[in-house]
Amino acid sequence: MLRFAGSQAGCDPTWTTPPDTALTRAVRELSANPPQAPIMKSASTSFRILAASLLVLGATLAVHAADIGPDAAKRLLSEGLIRPLEEILTSVKAKVPGELLEVELEIEDGIYVYDVKILGADGRVVEVETDAKTGKVLKVEDDD
Repeated sequence: MLRFAGSQAGCDPTWTTPPDTALTRAVRELSANPPQAPIMKSASTSFRILAASLLVLGATLAVHAADIGPDAAKRLLSEGLIRPLEEILTSVKAKVPGELLEVELEIEDGIYVYDVKILGADGRVVEVETDAKTGKVLKVEDDD
């Protein structure tokens, strides 16, 4: 145990046991020459985390759908790239009966998709994604 002697009036303490010289020397060495490798590892790790975050962000942005406006939808219909909405709604209502709430035409991963929201008899809103070119139902799920 270290004890010091000195006045209560703020005098410098005098150590009653000698300090550990090996410990003092090690502290001085580390203070004068901090290790560089952990800092470089830290910077390298930070760069890797940043790069991975940017890749995830880019992938997330690529997955989001882009809405298609009415003029573009008319053009796509006339070019035969999408089916008429009436056909799509007929097949959707056969799978998911209920009241039509909303329809959006989107492009997801290069595929034109009708996103149809239906209010079911049980009060739940169901989202039905349909391939706009083939009319095939791709996904049916509760709307969040």
